[in-house]
Amino acid sequence: MTMTNGDTEQDGRAAEVTEFPFVAVTVQATGIHPTTARLVAVDALTFNEDGEIGEEFHAVLNPGGDPGPHHYHGLTHEQVAEGQRFSQVLRTLNRLLDDRTLVVHNAPRVWGFLVSEARRAMNAAARTNRSRGRGRGR
Repeated sequence: MTMTNGDTEQDGRAAEVTEFPFVAVTVQATGIHPTTARLVAVDALTFNEDGEIGEEFHAVLNPGGDPGPHHYHGLTHEQVAEGQRFSQVLRTLNRLLDDRTLVVHNAPRVWGFLVSEARRAMNAAARTNRSRGRGRGR
């Protein structure tokens, strides 16, 4: 039996999750509620029971609007303006979170922001895909 590239990737992924089964996540946002505020930074860190760190991830995000008060999240307007879109980091975050035990402070808030931003990104991608199909013969 030969292993395909997909099998090799899955085995590597399984080993990675086994070695570092936990992920800690923190977020910084423009406000307090996921439906009205946007993320401006997200950090994730994989680790194991011994406290050994696997992978570290940090991203400053540009919400495409008002970044909110500097004292709330600690980022300047310039830093936020130079940040990435959430859609650009979604795949990396998904890989870090998938199959791991999530460790967060204030889980409803953190998870709410991650889900809200992911929905916004997916809805924007769907709108873009729909608009690409317009004007073409079906």
